[in-house]
Amino acid sequence: MQRSMFLIVTLWVLALVGCADENIINLVAPDNDHDNYTSLTEEQAHEMGYASVDAALKFGDCADANPAINPGAAEVCDGKDNDCDGKTDGQDDNLVACNDGSACTTDACTSGQCVSTAVTCNDNSACTTDSCDPATGCTNTAVNCNDGNVCTTDACDLVLGCTHSNNTAQCDDSNVCTTEVCNSLTGGCTYAANNCNDGNVCTTDACDLVLGCTTTPNNTAQCDDDDACTIEDACFQGFCIGGAPAQCDDGNVCFDDACNDGACVQGSSIACDDGNACTTDSCDPALGCTTAAVNCNDSNVCTTDSCDTDTGCVNTNNALTCTDSNACTTDDFCLGGACVSGATTNCNDSSACTTDSCDPALGCMNTAVDCNDGNVCTTDACDAATGCKHTDNTAQCDDGNMCTVDTCDGVDGCENAPMPDCCVGDAMCAGSEPAGLTADFRWGCTVNSGPPTGTCVSCLDSDGDGWCDSPTESDCDNTFDEDGDGLVDCADADCDNDAACVVPCVPDCTGMECGDDGCGGSCGSCADGDKCNATFQCEEEPRLSITWTAPMSGVPQNAGGQLVLLAKCYDAVGGTVVSWGVKAYGPTASTSLSWTADTWFEPADCIAQVVEVVGGKTVWYANGLYGVLSYIWDGLAVTTVKGNGTSGWPFFPDTDSDGDCTLDGADACPFDGYDTCVP
Repeated sequence: MQRSMFLIVTLWVLALVGCADENIINLVAPDNDHDNYTSLTEEQAHEMGYASVDAALKFGDCADANPAINPGAAEVCDGKDNDCDGKTDGQDDNLVACNDGSACTTDACTSGQCVSTAVTCNDNSACTTDSCDPATGCTNTAVNCNDGNVCTTDACDLVLGCTHSNNTAQCDDSNVCTTEVCNSLTGGCTYAANNCNDGNVCTTDACDLVLGCTTTPNNTAQCDDDDACTIEDACFQGFCIGGAPAQCDDGNVCFDDACNDGACVQGSSIACDDGNACTTDSCDPALGCTTAAVNCNDSNVCTTDSCDTDTGCVNTNNALTCTDSNACTTDDFCLGGACVSGATTNCNDSSACTTDSCDPALGCMNTAVDCNDGNVCTTDACDAATGCKHTDNTAQCDDGNMCTVDTCDGVDGCENAPMPDCCVGDAMCAGSEPAGLTADFRWGCTVNSGPPTGTCVSCLDSDGDGWCDSPTESDCDNTFDEDGDGLVDCADADCDNDAACVVPCVPDCTGMECGDDGCGGSCGSCADGDKCNATFQCEEEPRLSITWTAPMSGVPQNAGGQLVLLAKCYDAVGGTVVSWGVKAYGPTASTSLSWTADTWFEPADCIAQVVEVVGGKTVWYANGLYGVLSYIWDGLAVTTVKGNGTSGWPFFPDTDSDGDCTLDGADACPFDGYDTCVP
C-alpha cells in the first residue's frame, strides 16, 4: 500500500511540473537512514522513474530507518535480520559467532543474546590440579607426591591420589630369614627374624639361609583333631590323627547313644517287641524293656474276652443273661454280641387305686389315682378292689338334734329329716302310746339322755317305779320289749339262743364236687393240677402248647445280622401276651420253636415272626412268612396258622425311645414287642 501511495504522489508531482520529456527528470530513490541502501528494489525504482545519480546507492534495505540493517550488514546475535536475507540469528548461516574473548567459556546465541558458559576443566584425576586461563584455556597440572621420606615409595593413584608405600630397598641385608624394616622417622634400618610357625603342632618349623622357612613332619606330639567325638589324638606324618571314639551315655538304656558332630546325641531306640500280641511292650529308661498284659475287656457282658498270642484280643459272642438298661423289660439275654430285651415287666399291682405304667429308667410306676370329686358333701377314698368311693359326709349338716337324719346334697345343701320313733327321754314319747297298754306296762324312751338316742317302747313295770322290770328281753315271743332297749323278741340279741328265735343251717352239696356247703363247710377239694370251676366241678388245668416249624432255606439276611425265631399268643379278653418264646438260629440250619405254658385264657391269636437283629435293634421282619405255626389249648382245639406273607424293611418300633418325635429305625424296639413294632 505504501508503494502505491508513493507511486500516486510521484505521478501527481510529475503532473504538476509536466513531463513532456522523461530525460529532463532525474530523481534519486529514497535512503532514509543514509546507509546507501534504499528500501526499493531495482525493478520498483525503474517502474517509478527513479534514476540515481549516486552510483553507490544499492537496493533492498529491509529496515530503511536503521543504518545498521541492510543487505551489506553482518548478521549478529540481536534477534534481528541484520543482512535482510529473511533469516534471523542462528537461522542465518552468515551469523557472526558470539565470542567474549575468553578461552574459559563457550559462547552461543540464545534468544537474540550471546550467552557465555564456563567450560569444565576437571579431568577426573586425583593426580592433577585443574584450572583455566582466559587466554589459553584449561590446564591440568600434576600434583607433587614426594613426601621427602626415603623409606617410602611415592606414587599417585588416579582415584586415591598420592600414595606412600614403605620400602626396604636400601635396607636389604640379603638374608631370607630376616625381615628388613626402614624407619620412616629416622631413615635407619631394623631387621627382625622371620616367623616360620605354620600353626601345625605336627611339624618342626625352622629357617634355612637359602631356602627360608621350612617345616618337617617328623614329630608325634599330642594334638587336637577338632573332633569332640575322639580322644587321645596324636601327630602322624604332619597330620593330627583322631584317637579312640568318645564314650556317650545319657543314662537312658532305651536308646543307643552316639557322638555326632562333636556332641553326644540320643541314637535309635532299642527293640522291645517280644512277639506276643497279648502283651504291651515298652521301655523303662532305668530298667530297659518291660511287658504288661493287654486288657481285652471290652466292657460287653455279651462277649467272652480272651487273648490269642498271635492275633491279640478275642471277644467271642455268648448267650449270657444281661440287662438292656431298660427297667421295663425282664429276662434280657445276649444275642449276636448285643443285649436283647426280654419280656415286658408286669407293672400291674392289682389295685384299682393306682395308674400303672413303666419308666425305662425308674421301672414300674404305680401312681395313686385322684379320687377327689370336688364335692364337699362326700368323703373321698379308694378301695383297692373297686376304686374310688365317695361316701356322704353329714358332719357339717349336724343340727344338734339326735333324732334327725342329717344329710348333705351337693346341689340342695343340708337336709335334716326326723327319725321315726326316735327319742331322748320319756317326754318325747308322750301322746304316742299304743292302744291296749295295761297299767303294768310303762310307755317311755329307752334312754333319758344321749347319745345314743332311744326309741319309744313299752315294758313291764309291775311295781310302777317307772323302770322296766327286766334288764334283758325275758320273753322272746310276746311282742313286748321287756328290757326297754327298743329291740323286741328275736330282734334283741338276748333272744339269739332262744328256741323261738333259732333257725338251724342245713348244708347243701347237691351236685357239687367242690366248693362251700353254705354252712361254712366244704363239699370237697380237687386233685393237684385240677381246679374247681364255676359250677363247683373239678377239671384239669388248661395247657397251651405251641409249635412252629420253619425251614431256614431262603431266609434272607439283609444287614448281615442275627436271625431270630419269635412267637407270641394273646388272650381273647384283654389282648395281653399270655405266652411267648424266642430262639436264635443259624442262616442255613432247619429248626423249630416250641413250648408249653399254664394259662387260664384260651388264646385268641398267635403270631410267628422271623426277625433280623443288628446291635440290639431289629432291622427286618417277616410275620409267619416262613414255616407253619400251630397251637393246642386245653388238649381240645387245634389251630394251624399259616404264613400271611407280610414282611417289611426297615423294621419300625412303636416307641419313640430317642425322643425325636418320629418312629424310625433309630428307636429301640423292645424284644418282647416285635408283634407291635411294625411300620
